[in-house]
Amino acid sequence: MSCICTVYEALLQRLVSNGRALWFAEEMTALCDPAAYRNDPLEAWRRFRMRGRMERRYFAVLCRLAAWRELAAQQRNLPRGRILRDEAVLEIAAHLPRTIEALARTRSLGKGVAQGRLGGEILDAVERGLAEAATVAPPPMPADPPPGLGPVIELLRVLLRRCCDEHQVAQKLIASSDDLEAIAADDAAEVPALTGWRREIFGRDALALKHGRLAMTVRGNRVRLVPLAETGDEAA
Repeated sequence: MSCICTVYEALLQRLVSNGRALWFAEEMTALCDPAAYRNDPLEAWRRFRMRGRMERRYFAVLCRLAAWRELAAQQRNLPRGRILRDEAVLEIAAHLPRTIEALARTRSLGKGVAQGRLGGEILDAVERGLAEAATVAPPPMPADPPPGLGPVIELLRVLLRRCCDEHQVAQKLIASSDDLEAIAADDAAEVPALTGWRREIFGRDALALKHGRLAMTVRGNRVRLVPLAETGDEAA
């Protein structure tokens, strides 16, 4: 325990010395919020990345399978993947097996699962989804980003790398590719990069770049930021 405390104290001192103690406090506040760990089974389908338009039956069964898996994992205190892998959930929703024999042909299902207790529960979830299909509407397809955003997203990507190199922070901690697309399309996008310490080191500059208040140039093999109201000699 003393070794752990020593490492913690050393890391904390390092955070204080480089001015990042508030970053740590902000992250810990989010991690300590009990709401972050409450998973509503009826919302579990949102964990799956939807591609293209979905039929009602597929979506209804997917919702029921995802809800069943979430509840089963909570009751057994197991990871979701130990109950049923994502690939199996999607495959079952696509093929709609209604018998043990049909379920057993699911390629991504573990051996013997169809014949066991879980197999019966899976088939029950499929039946419930099919019964609800007429009253369940699939979510609308996400709107295509406005035309011409490709170059903006690429500029934001360069800015992200530049900011992360400067602050020695992993890019994935600041913004994902989807986050960059969201910022390019909407100044008020609900992404972490536009709040808290992430906004300070990236989000604010991202919006300034997007609206022409900031430019990027290269000097000495380094990307530098140039506020457009200032001269190039005052580049960051």
